[in-house]
Order: sequence, then structure tokens, then C-alpha cells
Amino acid sequence: MLFLIKIKKEHIFFGKLLYLPHTKRYKMNPTEEANAEGHYLLITVAVIIGVTGVYLRFADFQFSNIIANILLIIGVGIALKAVFAILK
Repeated sequence: MLFLIKIKKEHIFFGKLLYLPHTKRYKMNPTEEANAEGHYLLITVAVIIGVTGVYLRFADFQFSNIIANILLIIGVGIALKAVFAILK
């Protein structure tokens, strides 16, 4: 159901989307933006990459420790990016 609420003189709220005329685009509500599915999918991918890095620490091949550290750092970086996107 789409409803229309006038928040301020220049802001119009269409159900879940906020239209900002001065930017010529729609913006989601902050709560729904934080609960977006993409953030949690990114966290899941980051956890899988990080856990793979942890498991490779126990592998027994030549460069396993280096590869494990790189994967762990990439996983932490992706997870932090997703968490800060949620907090934003």
C-alpha cells in the first residue's frame, strides 16, 4: 500500500521511499536501509572467507600460513565495511 505524507516542505514520503526534490532521487528510511538484505549477505560472505582463512592455518602446504593471513584480513575488511554500512 502506497501512501503519501508531507514531512517537510520539500520532502515527500512514499511508503518506504523518501523523495528529495533537491537531489532528484529517492532515499529509503534509515531503519529499512540498515536492515537491507545486501548488508547481511556481505557479512555472511565475509565470515565464510574469514573462516576459510582460519581453517587454512592448519593446512599443511608451503604457503598456507600466508594465504590464511591474507584471507583472514580480506574477511575482516569486508565484514567491517558491511558493519559500518549498517551503522551509517
